Amino acid sequence: MKKLLLFITGISILFLAGCSHGNQSHGNEGMGDSLPADPPLGYVIELKPLGNFSHQEAEQLREELVKQLGIITKPKAWVEASVFVGDKKEIPDSCLYKPRNRYWAGKILKMLHEEHGGNDEIVTIGLTHRDISTSIHGHCNYGIMGLSFRPGDACVVSTFRLKRKDDLWKVTTHEFLHSCGLPHCKKNDPKCLMQDAHGKNTFYMKHGLCEDCKKSLRMIMTHQETKYQNT
Repeated sequence: MKKLLLFITGISILFLAGCSHGNQSHGNEGMGDSLPADPPLGYVIELKPLGNFSHQEAEQLREELVKQLGIITKPKAWVEASVFVGDKKEIPDSCLYKPRNRYWAGKILKMLHEEHGGNDEIVTIGLTHRDISTSIHGHCNYGIMGLSFRPGDACVVSTFRLKRKDDLWKVTTHEFLHSCGLPHCKKNDPKCLMQDAHGKNTFYMKHGLCEDCKKSLRMIMTHQETKYQNT
């Protein structure tokens, strides 16, 4: 728990990004399954390769996340051990939407959540090259880049719609921050990682959080740290 608390302290000033609607899945755009009212107390990130997403690719992402979050969280120290690559897993056929050859992101989230067995200290981020989708914007099966529970313990990120490989850490961070409880950018700042995608991929324009989102994140982390100290 000490490592987790260190991570909370380190992240409390960062500028990152994520996608999820209150206590519902939401990634680069939405879905729903209720989870605990408060975000998990601490955050250890497990990157889980899904399908043909290789362990090597996940390790490269881990290194980039550590690097970028280290820059973002300065002058606080980044706890490298808080990000690790988990075992590879296949996506069950039951998650496939055959008419469009897409995988339901919400079903993947449920699978990752159920694997935790009640351990809310780890946020698992599933990584896939396959197309993923959810029901949003009036569409039953809408292609997305990522989805997460907000707050919660699971996210899923897909490279299928990414234009640039080096944007993967941004989408991953965006979804992770949703799992922390951070909503989309209320100012709709096009440079903020927490801006709603609005059906477009503009992550190449984003590098950090706007001041409002940084303030909101600090409030979330301060609340969680206070809650921990009082238990």
